[in-house]
This record gives sequence, structure tokens and C-alpha cells, in this order.
Amino acid sequence: MIYGIGCDIVDIHRFEKYVDDKKRLEKLYTENELNEFYKITNKRRKMEFLAGRFAVKEATSKALGVGISKEFSFHDVEVKKDENGKPYIEYGDFRTHLTISHTDTTVVAFVVLEKGDLKNISLTSIQTFQELNKIKNIDVKTNLISLYIVQGMEELMEKFHVSKEADFYKVVRTYSLNGKVVQLATSYFDRRIVPFLSEEIAKKSIYEYLEKELKLKISYSQREIKFRKSTDEEKNYINLENIDRVVVIDTHAYLSNGNLFQYETITYHPDEFTFTAIAKR
Repeated sequence: MIYGIGCDIVDIHRFEKYVDDKKRLEKLYTENELNEFYKITNKRRKMEFLAGRFAVKEATSKALGVGISKEFSFHDVEVKKDENGKPYIEYGDFRTHLTISHTDTTVVAFVVLEKGDLKNISLTSIQTFQELNKIKNIDVKTNLISLYIVQGMEELMEKFHVSKEADFYKVVRTYSLNGKVVQLATSYFDRRIVPFLSEEIAKKSIYEYLEKELKLKISYSQREIKFRKSTDEEKNYINLENIDRVVVIDTHAYLSNGNLFQYETITYHPDEFTFTAIAKR
């Protein structure tokens, strides 16, 4: 999702007086930018360098909608170069896009800031939040609420076709985006298939552990989507404010040999997620 777009155009010759003004340079540019600037010997190129980076900072402030102010200073963003020499910037948890163009007299900079979201999550693929973080450039954080072993639950006995002696790991976790809890997940893992789980594993990625360490082949899942009234537990963990309804997905996850290894109930904040699926005729 695009958060903001900023553009700034500056006159290159305006920066001729800045080239030897150390005090002004230190006010406008970061230490790393100045280290690069002082390596340039050509005066014209120095002016272009200063003008370009100034335009980027101004364009970024406009994309944020704050301008150069208490909320954003010239040192808050720094123009860097990747391995191919392409300029880029980093700012908070935004995905950034930068273009700088020159003419003989002016420099123009365009900055686009994108904010990661949880829209258009595919229902037809099995992805962990660690994988979604990379794909969607977001930073969903996992918080482990509890991890313990349960036994004799009739619902699990029926789903897994086991006796009351069978036991399961129960894992309760919340997931947060931008400091807001958006999901509550309760998972049950068959200990005949998953004999060991630790808090460290549960805080990271259980699926990564199952596939890389236990060499299990996760194949497919069956999902049931419901829209129902929220429970007190869900209200306790998810900031629903005045919303009294939640989206719930019950998932049965299977290995490549057809064995059910996980049953999970996930509650989603209805305003934070949208889901997609491809239907064919």
C-alpha cells in the first residue's frame, strides 16, 4: 500500500555556495554522505551531489506529509548506493523507491513510500509469517503466550482419531504488525509426529523447524472460514475496539503421506486482513 509520494526540484547552482561551507554541510548531510562528498574533486560534481541529496531529503519529507520539521530532519534519511551504484534510502519500516534525475541546471528527486499490510493473503498457499514478512516487506512479530502438553481432549481425539492417552502440544501465539495485535492463533501438534517443541522454536517458525530439522514434508491443508462473534479471550488479546465480530479460520494440516499433524484455529482482526483465492471452472 502506498503511504506517500514526494517530489522535489532544486537548482544545482544554488549549492555552489555550500561547497566550502562546512557548518552548513554538517547541518544538512549525514557523516557518511559527507565522507563521500569529500572524495569528489570536481566542483560541478560536488554541486550535483549536494543538490541531489538535498532533493531526496525534501522529497522524503513530502512523502511523509510532514516537511522538514520536528518530525523529520535532514539527518533522518541518508542516500546510499547498492552494489550496482543505484541510489536508495531506508526509512523506518517503509519500503522505499527512489529516482534522481539531473539536467544541466536542476535535479529532481521522486520518493515513494510503501507501508506493508496484510491485504490479499492467499488462501490457496501455506505460508508462515516469516515468509510473508519477506514477500510483502512487512514486520509481523510473534509473541508466544503459552506452550504446554494437553491430553484427553475429546475434540482432538475425534479429529486425529486417537485414544485419550494421546497427547498434543498446545501453542498459543499472537501476531503484531506496527505494534498492533492482529491475530490470535491456537495450534495443536500431534506429539507422535512432533515429539519436541521448545519456546525458542515456537517464537520463531515451527514450520521451519519441522521441515529443516525433523525433515517432515508439509503437503496441504483444509481450511474452514467463519465470521462470528468474538470471545472474551479474543477481545483480551486483539484490540477490536468497537468491533464485536472476527474472522476465524480452522485449519487441518497434513503431511505428504496424508497424516494429520496439526489442527489450528486462527482469529483475525477483520479490518486488518483480506484473503484471496483463485477459482477455476
